[in-house]
Amino acid sequence: MRRDYEEPLPPRTGLRTAASVMDFLGVMICTGLILALMALMTTLYSWLQSDLAVTFSGIGQNINEAMVIDPNTDR
Repeated sequence: MRRDYEEPLPPRTGLRTAASVMDFLGVMICTGLILALMALMTTLYSWLQSDLAVTFSGIGQNINEAMVIDPNTDR
């Protein structure tokens, strides 16, 4: 007996559900990673800001000491 039509494919709801769950988990994990990286960037920025302030204050102090002329010397 010959069939003139194609048989419908079996439903794949299980695979679609698994793919949707994996997509959801991927989005949640990536969101968590982005938040963690933003926290690290904020920490790095605040550390860099305080470190640069300490570094340049030492350099500025050395420059000021080098530029100060002792008023007791004859010049």
